[in-house]
Amino acid sequence: MRPDKKLLILTLSFLILVNSALFGDNPPTAKIVRTTEAPRIDGNINEPVWETATTLTEFRQHSPVFNANPSFPTKVLLLYDNEAVYVAAILSDPHPDSIANQLGERDNEDLNADYFGIGFDTYNNQQDAYYFLVSASDIQVDGRKADGTYDAV
Repeated sequence: MRPDKKLLILTLSFLILVNSALFGDNPPTAKIVRTTEAPRIDGNINEPVWETATTLTEFRQHSPVFNANPSFPTKVLLLYDNEAVYVAAILSDPHPDSIANQLGERDNEDLNADYFGIGFDTYNNQQDAYYFLVSASDIQVDGRKADGTYDAV
């Protein structure tokens, strides 16, 4: 990323996971726009197809302060077609040179790095999800998370 840019733009092909712990029984929802034209996955969102995307701006922070308002504006664009779900995230930071970006191996989510994460609640049960993260240094993480507080009894 060029140092003169004020935005960190990451483009991924996945859906957003909304953590039910943040929102209780009423997690936010959004209708994702279907497209017939797949966007180019190149980190740029200047193609006209992105202008039709669902736009999300209401987010909560996971860390360093759980459930706090984001430190800086965040905008996520969502599209899907028969092949994939497309996510473009615009993560603003007035000081991009201070973004934590420790290098490491794939699937290491314990680095000193800023991450953007998304996931699928494929069973729509708000108890488990497949998740995907990418760090500011392009470390990719994927896995499955379960709600450790869930008790069926």
